[in-house]
Amino acid sequence: ILFLFLMSPLIKLFYKWRIKKNKEDANRLPERYGIASKMRPLGTLFWMHAASIGELRSALILVKALLKKHPNLHILITTATLSAGELIAHEKIENVTHQYVPLERKKWIKKFLNYWRPQLAMWTESELWPSLILETKKQKIPMILINGRLSKKSLKRWQKIKYISRYLLSCFDLCITRDNKHANDFKSIGAKNILVLGDLKAAAEPLKYNQTLVQSIEHIFQERPSWMVSNTHLGEEEIALKLHVIMKQKFPSFLTIIAPRHIDRKEEIIALIKKYNLSVTTEKNQLESADIYLIDVFGELGLFYHLSHIVYIGGSAGKDFAPIAKGGHNPFEAALLRCALIIGPDTRNCQTSIDYLKKTHAILQVQNFNMLKDTVEKLLEDRDFLENQIEASYCVALHHKQILHAYLDHLDPYIAKAFSKA
Repeated sequence: ILFLFLMSPLIKLFYKWRIKKNKEDANRLPERYGIASKMRPLGTLFWMHAASIGELRSALILVKALLKKHPNLHILITTATLSAGELIAHEKIENVTHQYVPLERKKWIKKFLNYWRPQLAMWTESELWPSLILETKKQKIPMILINGRLSKKSLKRWQKIKYISRYLLSCFDLCITRDNKHANDFKSIGAKNILVLGDLKAAAEPLKYNQTLVQSIEHIFQERPSWMVSNTHLGEEEIALKLHVIMKQKFPSFLTIIAPRHIDRKEEIIALIKKYNLSVTTEKNQLESADIYLIDVFGELGLFYHLSHIVYIGGSAGKDFAPIAKGGHNPFEAALLRCALIIGPDTRNCQTSIDYLKKTHAILQVQNFNMLKDTVEKLLEDRDFLENQIEASYCVALHHKQILHAYLDHLDPYIAKAFSKA
């Protein structure tokens, strides 16, 4: 249905509506029609498509590694969401150009491909847009699917139209999936050349942070018991606030750091915090006195993972715990900066990683609010338990860094071929 809608004449009206809702950048709307807003760099250009922030974070791990290995390479990254575009702008990676992906119209896609002329295309996770794939194949551009995964909903949908999925997946030279379960899912809808290498998100470099800032505020985290809730969605902030009120009775100077998955929810979250009669700040110079610190800009996750020793990984609350069902987010960013990890019951998006972390006692999974309260309390009161959890998660995170090396090794033949065509 979505595909047919994107092909309809109503699409331009729809995108004007999205501009009014601040979901699109009006100045860059022509990019959606295949009109480039930047010059194509000379030489070899790879195209990486990552629809939204989650996929982009996986893609950037590989992008940075490829650029480090091939300094003369240029990479075009396309995204579909405004927040993903803002994240790339914040990252400021040399030799990377960002454009919004063209919509599912043949003439717009042709215009896009004719202008950028990539030697290799890489698609993240489960982005299977028929016109985009078929036009790319028509232009004889090799395509690789990276970090492949299919949600239950997507899998069901594609299984109903297997004759289409089989044809689309035959266009890919290689499908790299994160685990055997997803490999079997792709196989069931017609994928052929499948390789299992692990979850790219687990191979990330530690997030950067400003050491001068650390020195100026780390005394606050030494003096105040604290925890952090990261990548939160609707409902999870309220869980954190309820817990904060309880913890404050036992630890009067208790501090909660909230890092929402989508920072454009800032005003909504501040209004919720005020309903709980708690003080909130987005300014680091007010950290000493505020109950809640709300992260409202890109680039602060690394700083607060480094300073916080206890982190709840958001998107994992599940329908019985909060009004969401997101399937969990990447726990390894926090683990690499030495945090004890807590996660909710809904971890289907990162199940293999969570299973491994649980097997090695490197993550604490909670099923309900009382379990969460007891877990946070134990980590605050039992220093040995906290340090053991931190060390266990850090060791697992280091072990998973080998995934990136495997990716680079298996991509080498395709990369060499692409360079020879430039």
